[in-house]
Amino acid sequence: MAVLVRVIFIYIFESDRTSGDIMFFSCSIATSSTTFTSLMMMYESYLFTLIMPAAVLAYINAELEPDPRYPWITVSWNVGAAIIVTVGGRLADIFGRRWFLLTGAL
Repeated sequence: MAVLVRVIFIYIFESDRTSGDIMFFSCSIATSSTTFTSLMMMYESYLFTLIMPAAVLAYINAELEPDPRYPWITVSWNVGAAIIVTVGGRLADIFGRRWFLLTGAL
């Protein structure tokens, strides 16, 4: 959350190099709303890929046959996601982010 606030603060405010004062950086309402919408969508994607499966899995386990080993599903999901993000981020640094964004949009 602190990173989100910092990004918004840097986007809205820009420091004046000569006097050191912070001056308001004018941006259109469309740009501000697009930025806010994209940040909220990133937050929702985080919720639905990492938080929701763990919460829903407890209800599924209770309805079916209770198994004491069901937390391993969530752990393996998160470890797999961490590996994919790490390797994908490094490959995007090497080959360029453009192709990864285009592939991910498909």
